[in-house]
Amino acid sequence: MDQFLRWAKFSVIAAAVLISPVLVFFIAIAVEILIGVVEDAGALPFVAFTVAGAIGCSRLRKLRARRRGIVPIAT
Repeated sequence: MDQFLRWAKFSVIAAAVLISPVLVFFIAIAVEILIGVVEDAGALPFVAFTVAGAIGCSRLRKLRARRRGIVPIAT
């Protein structure tokens, strides 16, 4: 049974590594859609880039918090 658990753990890790580029691609598409919505609402392009920057800062802050072992702040 121990061999099966080890095999299952490594297969889950491998699947996560293979799927992660797809998830990053979907996140990039979501940011592009959000920028388009902000621009279509009549806001200046600067506002759209500010929204994209805020999303990026939020993601990076959560990533850095996970590395340090701190519980990420919910945004």
